[in-house]
Amino acid sequence: MNNRQTLDSDHSAVSRPVPWRLIGWSIPVALLLLPLIAMQFTSEVDWDLPDFLIMGTLMAMVGGGIELAVKLSKNIRYRLAAVLALLSGFLLMWVNMAVGIIGDGDLPVDLPYFLVMLGGVVGIVASRFRPAGLAVTLYLMVAALVLIAVGVIVTGSLPPYATGKDVLGITGFFATLFLVSALLFRQAARDEQAEVAHHDH
Repeated sequence: MNNRQTLDSDHSAVSRPVPWRLIGWSIPVALLLLPLIAMQFTSEVDWDLPDFLIMGTLMAMVGGGIELAVKLSKNIRYRLAAVLALLSGFLLMWVNMAVGIIGDGDLPVDLPYFLVMLGGVVGIVASRFRPAGLAVTLYLMVAALVLIAVGVIVTGSLPPYATGKDVLGITGFFATLFLVSALLFRQAARDEQAEVAHHDH
């Protein structure tokens, strides 16, 4: 009897689910604590309440978006595409607010990057989170990013300390991330179509 209880206890310990949600939400909390801790030791980090609120809001949106993606689809490509798109969007916003993609974050020349993200949010809602529509939204975002970079260079709108090579490099980096996400969403849409066709037959 004791041996059976021991085996049941061992089985329960092995089959205990990993608290992925707790782990996932612990990451943004830890990231928000880092600047708070750093401020106690150096003046190089100087965040005020709005900084924490903005960063917290962005992280909450990313976390909420990932949870929504997991609930909406069991397709691994859909989930990977959503995680990549959300993290890439968060990184783009953070870099643009912190140092600026082209300028210093306060210049009007950086505004189009925020508009691209706003357009992405509109596209996500309009697509009703369907993979085909999300893929189209991300393709349009990639095209917009490329047009912004090329347009700024061609029109000579770069600030003195920025170079066309740098702008193309960092814009190309984010465009590539969104493109990979779009391709994953496109494949997820094909998987969905194949599954529907299979059920119809």
